[in-house]
Amino acid sequence: MIAQARLLIAQEQGEQALQLLGPSYQQAHNQGRSKSELTLLLLLTQAYHIEGNTQHTLQKLEQALSLAETGGYIRSFVDEGPVMAALLTEIYSRYQRHASAEQNHSSSDYIYTLLSSVGAETQPPRWLISQENDDDMIDKLSEREYMVLGLIAEGLSNQEIAQKLVVTVSTIKTHLNNIYAKLHVHTRLQAVTRAYDLGVLRRSEVDTEPLIYPRSTEKL
Repeated sequence: MIAQARLLIAQEQGEQALQLLGPSYQQAHNQGRSKSELTLLLLLTQAYHIEGNTQHTLQKLEQALSLAETGGYIRSFVDEGPVMAALLTEIYSRYQRHASAEQNHSSSDYIYTLLSSVGAETQPPRWLISQENDDDMIDKLSEREYMVLGLIAEGLSNQEIAQKLVVTVSTIKTHLNNIYAKLHVHTRLQAVTRAYDLGVLRRSEVDTEPLIYPRSTEKL
């Protein structure tokens, strides 16, 4: 089952992977099989990430980190490769920005240890040290990619974005890959963070809905 789930994730068939992993995770959790539970949580994290469900991606990763720290697991994260490294980098950055270790389910020190083990960049992300001009990055984004970024920031999944824009999920994934390449990021979370840093997205002072600047509009 694990091998089949990994194949589905590699093929970016997140929904099918979730259907396969859900019952197995619940069974492992109920039976107290910590190692299996951790493996399944990490796969669920990646499946939700593929589907563009940021809330569940972070939730499952938090659960995995809490379980792994208690058991001292490290290799499990290393084996999941670069996508997991990118997600760990993002959550580590969030911890550093928004909360102390005591306020989180797992400690920043433990996540730093994991990042060191997977060889991930624990210094500022690539976009902070990129020599590419910010305006050049912004100009590279297409109108549709701007729209997708705004909808990602609103928390919509790939399926929901596809329905809203009346396109296929495959098309949305193509837009996402283009956005990642142009902004020098690896995950949806990093893309949204980068968009705010560039001023492509901003939040209204009246409400919390993200606003997106039209490409032709001068940013104040």
